[in-house]
Amino acid sequence: MAQYLQFVLGYGELQAGLAMLPQAGAAVLFNGIGAGLGKKVSNRTLISGGLSVMAAGFVIMAATTGYPSLLCALVLMGAGGGLAGPSAYASLMGAIPLEHAGVSSLRTRSSLVRGRYIV
Repeated sequence: MAQYLQFVLGYGELQAGLAMLPQAGAAVLFNGIGAGLGKKVSNRTLISGGLSVMAAGFVIMAATTGYPSLLCALVLMGAGGGLAGPSAYASLMGAIPLEHAGVSSLRTRSSLVRGRYIV
């Protein structure tokens, strides 16, 4: 995303970083909402709903140009990730016996880190 902002839209490094703040803010806000909803709604519903919201953000980003539409897409992607995240972690950790929880947590985290380098 930062490369798109810098190389396609011509933003500087700081400007690109600041332009991505709405996504982080939406993720933080909706992570709390997703954690609260996780007590009332099934994990499957929250994960599929969150990923659907993220997909809508990707569609907007792919179909439009310029920062105003990108801002909308970033907020949707952050909101979707925030909604899906707590339920995804709860599902992963709930499937592992308690004595292996530390290893599972480590494997989940290192998979996420590796995935960021690939993308």
